[in-house]
Order: sequence, then C-alpha cells, then structure tokens
Amino acid sequence: MLLIQIPCTTESSMRSSTDGTGYRETASRTACAYLLNVTLMTVAAIYGYHDMSEEANEGTTMAAVPKAETVRVGRKVIIGMLGLGAAGLALGPYINPLSWLSDLGANFDGPGSNLGFRIYTVNGIPKFDPTSWRFTMDGMVGKPLNLSFDDIRALPQIDQTSDFHCVTGWSVKNVTWSGVRLNSLFDLAGASASATSLNFYSSDGVYVDSLSAQQSASPTVLLAHSLNGEPLSAEQGAPLRLVIPEMYGYKGVKWVNRIELKARLDSGYWEQRGYPANAFITK
Repeated sequence: MLLIQIPCTTESSMRSSTDGTGYRETASRTACAYLLNVTLMTVAAIYGYHDMSEEANEGTTMAAVPKAETVRVGRKVIIGMLGLGAAGLALGPYINPLSWLSDLGANFDGPGSNLGFRIYTVNGIPKFDPTSWRFTMDGMVGKPLNLSFDDIRALPQIDQTSDFHCVTGWSVKNVTWSGVRLNSLFDLAGASASATSLNFYSSDGVYVDSLSAQQSASPTVLLAHSLNGEPLSAEQGAPLRLVIPEMYGYKGVKWVNRIELKARLDSGYWEQRGYPANAFITK
C-alpha cells in the first residue's frame, strides 16, 4: 500500500496555547494529513501500485523480492491529486477529529457514564483490596509514609466542588470531591524544602504524572477518595485519585498509591507522548 507521511502535527504532539485553541488547530492539521493520505492511497489503488515492503518484512529477503511494476501516472491525475490536496488544506481549519472522538464517546454507556464521565485507561483497571492496600510517600522526605486507607481517612478532610475538563473537549460540571490536601501529607512526611517536584504513581503500574512543588501546594489540589458523596468506584480511580481543577484531566492520576518527592521535574505518561506539560485550562 502506498502511504505518504505528511508532516502535520497530531494530537499526541499538540502544543499548549494561550487562547485554549492549540489542540483544535493541531487536530485540524491531523485532518489535513488524513485527507491527503487517503487521496494518495485511493489514486494508488486505482492505478495498481504495489509495494513489496510488507512481504519483505514478513521474512522474504530483499534479494528475492521482485521490483514493483512502474506505472505511469498522467498529468490529469496529478493535477486532480493536487486539487484534492489543496481542498484539504482549505478545509483543514474546519475539520476537527477531536469532535469525531467526542461523538463516538457521546454514546458510551460504560461504567461512570451516568455522571457524564468517559472512562479512559492505559493499562486496565487495577483491583483495590482495602485490607492490603498501602499508600507511600517517599523520596526527599524526613519520614517516609506507609499508610492504610483508614489512615488516609483519619487525616483532615475537605470537600470541594469544581468542574472537570478533559483535553478531548468534554466536561462535567459541579463535581464534588472529598479527600485530603497534599499539604497535610507534606507536613506528616516532613517534606524537604529542596524538593521541587512530585511524581504521582498509579497502581496500574504504568501511568505516572508530575507536578511542581508550587503547583501541588495549591489548596485546590487534593487526593480524593469520594465523588459526589460516594466512595470512588474502581473506574473513577478507587481508592485515591489526584484532583487538579485548574488543569485538564490527564494530569489527574487515578489509582494513586505512591507520591515521590524529587529535585527535578519528570515528564508524565502523556507528556512523553507529546502532550504539553502545561495543562492549565485557558478560558
């Protein structure tokens, strides 16, 4: 199959935008690339182009692979391809693949959808056993923590209502979270003044994200164990999830079981795949 890679930015490498439209702009570029690729693939299919690289990748030595037959493409075809490509570029700003994703998710009837959330995971949903589960805080602390779920519930608790925003474009209004401010844990562990960042680890064994020490000290940032007065469900991150109302949801690690204090800021799971480290929501 003929596939020409167009150097457009995809959503996974989107940049931050001060006006909140960065991800929409890059999504439009993705649509351009998609339209151009489809156009070229269609023309190639019509004119019988055959790429032998797939067979070579399946174990046939390159010396044994016959050369692909050369097919002449007429001027009219090339002009037509350029015309379609130009149309794609012109329509690009009006094509937003993220809206297609939203449409697909609108009919999602999975766990938690009755609240308006769409459940995303990268490594499945881990099981929570309250009798064996432990939360740890280590790294640059004077007294590393190893707490049970009951220990977490015994700390000073707060309730906080805020809106939840996903970077793909959907939101849930007026969500009430209950949990513990990170400052309470810092005090208990004796956090070092030299610690400038925190890593938040998920019990799924894969997902991790980070905040600066300044960001994590905000009074609105908490480890939540309850949602709208009910304990978190497994799909919503039980027993603990990070809540940062000012940032998009991908920074809010679910199933948190460890916080590590460090002297340098690490990139999180999605940031390593192109998402911006600055996840603050712009209005």
